[in-house]
This record gives sequence, C-alpha cells and structure tokens, in this order.
Amino acid sequence: MKYACYCRVSTKKDEQLDSLETQIKYFQHLAKEKKFDIYEIYYDEGITGSQIKNRDGYNRMIEDAEAKKFDVILVKDITRIMRNTLLFLELYKDLQKWGINLAFTNYGNMDIETADKNYLTMLASFAEDEARRLGQRVKFTKDITAKKGRVPNIVYGYKKIDKYTLEIIPEEAEVVKRMFDYYTNDKLGTARIAEILNEEGILTKRNKGKWSQKTVIDILRNRLYIGDVINKKSENRGYPETRRVQLPESEWVIVKREDFRIISDEQFWEAEEILDGRKYQFHANRKRERQSYKYPFSTAIKCMDCADPKKNSYYSFRRNVRKYSKSGKTYIWWCCSYRNAHGANSCPNTITIDERDFEEQLITFFKSYFLDNKKSMSEAVLEVLKRKLEEQNQDVGEENPEDLSAIADEIDKLEKQKKNYVEMGGEGIITFQEVREYVTPINKKLEELKLQYSRMNNEKNIKESDINKLISNFFENIEKTIEGDKINNQYLKRLVDIKSRHDGAIFIDLKFDDNEELKVSNLPFNELVENLKSEEVAN
Repeated sequence: MKYACYCRVSTKKDEQLDSLETQIKYFQHLAKEKKFDIYEIYYDEGITGSQIKNRDGYNRMIEDAEAKKFDVILVKDITRIMRNTLLFLELYKDLQKWGINLAFTNYGNMDIETADKNYLTMLASFAEDEARRLGQRVKFTKDITAKKGRVPNIVYGYKKIDKYTLEIIPEEAEVVKRMFDYYTNDKLGTARIAEILNEEGILTKRNKGKWSQKTVIDILRNRLYIGDVINKKSENRGYPETRRVQLPESEWVIVKREDFRIISDEQFWEAEEILDGRKYQFHANRKRERQSYKYPFSTAIKCMDCADPKKNSYYSFRRNVRKYSKSGKTYIWWCCSYRNAHGANSCPNTITIDERDFEEQLITFFKSYFLDNKKSMSEAVLEVLKRKLEEQNQDVGEENPEDLSAIADEIDKLEKQKKNYVEMGGEGIITFQEVREYVTPINKKLEELKLQYSRMNNEKNIKESDINKLISNFFENIEKTIEGDKINNQYLKRLVDIKSRHDGAIFIDLKFDDNEELKVSNLPFNELVENLKSEEVAN
C-alpha cells in the first residue's frame, strides 16, 4: 500500500508554530516508524487553505490520486488540507469515487472510510470558521496601526513629512479656506468655485488638469481639514463576501490632530449640511426591534442585504400567511421585513423561506450533526472553544494596560467636548439643533469606546473550567429547541443566529454563551443540509 503525505503553511504564525520543515520531518519519521511506503510528500507554502487555486502541490497530488498512483493520503488534521466546507465535500466525493482513503494523524488516524461523514463535514466547517477568525485577528492588528493616525500620501493643503505627520502649506491652506467661504458664506456652487480657481490659474495638488466640481466636493467633505485623520473607511470583508465594501462611520478609525486643522468645525459641518451629506442623524426616537417568541422564527432570521450600519444589526424576516381558497392549503413563508414594508427597490433580498420546510431542515440539522453524534461533536466543539479561549486570553493580554489608558483618555476628552457644546447651547452661542448635531456623533463614539473599554477591562472572561458546562448547556438547548419536533423560538435564538442572503445562501452562527464571546460563525447551512440529503440517497 502506497501513501501520499500533504503539508501546508500559510502564514508567519504557521511557520513559527508548525513550519513546513517540521511537518515534512514528522511524516518522514512516521513512515520510518510505521514502515509506510511513501510515494511522495506534497506541500504548499504561503497558500491559504480556503481555496485550491495556486496550490500547486495540492493540485498535483489530486491529479496523482485520480491516476491512482497511491492508496492513502495522510494529513495531520483537516485544517492542513482544507478550510472550506464546500471544497472539502467535493474532495470527499472525488476520493471515494477513486477509491483513495484520507487519514488524519492528529485524530488517532481517523479516515474517511471509517469516520462519519457528517462529523467530518462539521470539522471542515469549524476549520473554515477558524480561518475566518484568523483573518479577523489580522484585521485587528491593522486596526491598531490605524489608531496611530496614519496620514494620506497626497492631500491639498499639506506636505507629508512621514507616515504620521503632515505640515500645512500656507498658500494652499488659504485656497482651502476660500473654497469653504465661497460655499458657506457666498453660497456659490461647487462648479462655480472650480471655475474661479481655474480662471485664477491656481494649480491642483498634482498639477494635472483643471479643478472640477468633484475635486471641490472632495475637499469640502474631507475631515482632515478639521483635524480628523480617518483610516479604514473600507475593507475587504472576506468570506462570504469577497468584494471591498464601504464601512459605516462607527467602524472608522479616527485620530484627532488639532495641528492639522485649517477649517473650524462650525464651517465644515455647515458645508456638509448644504451638501445634503450629513454624516450623523439624531436617532433618539428610533424604536428598538421588539422581541417576539410567538412563531418558530420570530425575529430569528436576519437579512444580510439591508443591515443597519449605524446599529450594526440586521432587519428580521417577517411571517406571511396566505390561503387562496376556503378549503385550500395555507401557505406560510418568511421574507425580509424591510423589503416587505418599503418596496422592491429597498432591498435586493427576494428570498422567501417556507416555514414548514425550514423547520424540518433545522430539526434534521440539529439531530443529525449534533444529537446523533453527541460524543464526537462534543469533542470537536471542545477543541474549537479551547482555541477561541486561548485567543481571547491572548487578546486581553495584548490590549492591557496601555490601550486601556488611551481609551480612557479619549473618553475623558470626548466627555469634556460634549460638555462644552451643551454649555454653548445653554448660553445661546449655538442653537439647540446645532447642539444635537455636534453631540450626536460624540455620544455614538462614547458608546463605542465605553463598550470597548468594558470588554478589554472585563476580568470575568470565560475560563477553561467553564467550557464543559457551556457545551453541556449547548446540547441541552438543542434538545429544548426541537422538543416535540417543533422549533421553540426562545431557545432557538439562544442557540443560533440565522442569516439569509439575496443569492439564497443561509448562514448559521452557533452561540455557546450568553455574551456571545465564544461563537462559531457563518456555517453554510445550505451545503450542510444538502450533504444530509445526499447521505439519505446513498443509504
């Protein structure tokens, strides 16, 4: 019997903890100890496990597997070969078709011939979630860098000195002031302002072409002129989204630099109001989404396409009931409540979810993947939660105490700024409307900072001794959720978050504690259900 081995590393962290050389030596030692006939050790370096593109070693191994040049593929664990549930299922089917076995040495030589397919599928889903969380940690590191106030390369009115420093150019600063005066005091339009600058022969920053209406608008909207250095206005969301998206202001990283100020706050925000582009709205009267437990999926299914960025939340699906004749069948389905209320153009999510079908699918999902494999799934969940706990503790260690001090200083600074605006309103220096306009973004920022400070300063982090109890509660909640083969809405919402996307994809977040500190996100529900159906057909 011939064996193939596969190794992969993707990041510097992998190279430190489980380097490619170490993996190769591991299999060489294993072959010698077990007297395995090794056909080849395939490997990929610096390549993600969430895709197969550009994985030359992996793709060559698959070609050789199809040609039946070996009988068994050995990998240390599922994360080495795949971090994508859909791709793992395709690999699983191909290997079975070719008669090639796949064994995981870290799982006691468990292989795809003897292990339960549902168990392996869930392990692949956990591996995919782990890759997603790794990307989030990289994002966190970039956020820390942004907090130092990285400045842009080229901005009219400034000369860049270094990565975090700008120097005001007096001549250009005067032009910026004139543009704001033209717009707020003289009530000139942006096109007319561009004409005046071109008529006077004033050069743009790059000295290329003429001033345009868009260039003027960009300057009028640039908060750098009031000393706000802003980073992370957009980002690549990663799986399941691959495109770059604009972030809501609540997620921007803003560093205040008064030494960069050219325009007063009052004049800048007046310009914003005229442009009909206010960045902040007063939400005091906005009602919170009510909680309801009346129906199986009341406030349980969220629309991913009309998320509310200001509140970082989703609109729920609503229940619809139709009966087209007195003796006819009653149809019950769920759809996006925002689209239902505001019309077809308000949200692209046209998906409708049949209540009975989805209820049956969820019950089957919980039974087949968890209750029918309780022991093995408990072990798998335990490993995932331990890794999350390690990350949590590492993050707390990294953030304290300097980050806490910086956040406390920022909170104190904003509280004083807020107090000044309120006093100015009381003395009649600014109007009540202006007080609301200035104070609303401060309140929003204070809420975020205090939440962040509380999280970082929390000494009641989940301990390893609590994990077994959390797992036990998790399985108890599953049993209560599907008791009597009916979905219990109250327990369902403790157990999972359900999210629907316009292309029909449904994602499940598993929640293991009330504060959602330990959570497995975006399990591909559609693929997991299809996997169960294919199992039924096969049997």
